[in-house]
Amino acid sequence: MSFKICSIGCGDMSTIGHGPSFRKYAEEHPEVTLTACCDLNPDKAELYRRSFGFEKAYTDMDRMLSEEKPDAVSLVVPVELTKPLSTKLLRAGIPVILEKPPGLNREETLYLMEIAAQTGTPHQVAFNRRHMPVIRRFLELRQNREGQFWQYDFFRVNRRDRDFSTTSIHGIDTLRFLAGKDYRHIDFHYYPNPHDRTLVPDITLDCEFVDGSVGRITFAPASGICAERCVMHGTNQMISASMPYHGINGSMDGAGSILLAENNRIVTQEQMPETDEFFLSNGFYGENAHFFDCIRAGIRPTDDIASGLQSVEIAECIRKRTASYDSHI
Repeated sequence: MSFKICSIGCGDMSTIGHGPSFRKYAEEHPEVTLTACCDLNPDKAELYRRSFGFEKAYTDMDRMLSEEKPDAVSLVVPVELTKPLSTKLLRAGIPVILEKPPGLNREETLYLMEIAAQTGTPHQVAFNRRHMPVIRRFLELRQNREGQFWQYDFFRVNRRDRDFSTTSIHGIDTLRFLAGKDYRHIDFHYYPNPHDRTLVPDITLDCEFVDGSVGRITFAPASGICAERCVMHGTNQMISASMPYHGINGSMDGAGSILLAENNRIVTQEQMPETDEFFLSNGFYGENAHFFDCIRAGIRPTDDIASGLQSVEIAECIRKRTASYDSHI
């Protein structure tokens, strides 16, 4: 029986990350059909269709859903559209993988959680870093090891976003995911660039987790490189990872690397396999394949809306320039 996939949103992120993932997944699973894609811009929709092998292109989401009756939908739209369109899909009972953040704030996210609970519709939030090969390897090395101090450095170049929170959520969520626990308390510090106030300020988050371990997240949006790096310090042990990043300015760290050291001795040091395929090294294929595999097997996907709630709350604090955060738990 054919498994029909539809995609809503044919913009830049969908084109570089999700479209290639759909094409590869369909190539590896003959029973999968890339049924239709949809975008308000007909030229984008048609180009997307041709590029990734979809059968049809639409400019009307409702018409596409009615005519094609997909088994799963990918939703990659501007963040202000995520809540209303996700609501429609969840209420229609159509399994959906939606881009992060699931909501712009706590209230929107709780609303979507309530709709998902009422309908029981399977869903997943596309936190791609959770599915990066280097992050999955970090989790393997972390087994039976506990971190006491966590560090995440998030560097970008020349960022002038009006709202950097929807980017900062990546660092917030990834450190929480690697630690395997929620934050209890965070103190925020904001450092505007003294030479150019139009740049996004540097931001540090001093964090305490629910188990008493601590950490620091550093955002430097106008640094000299684009990179993300994470370190777990335990008792006489350390895991350090460099993540891939293939944005407009390229990456200093290639496909990523990881190191495990104990008692001042390197236990393992690994370079992730080099690839020009952004969608593989950056976790887009992994997250989409996980979602589709779960739906086809009748299993609830991980990374649901509820799993991202605290990350949304903390990103909202950055949007509002809040001084501190305390967990609702």
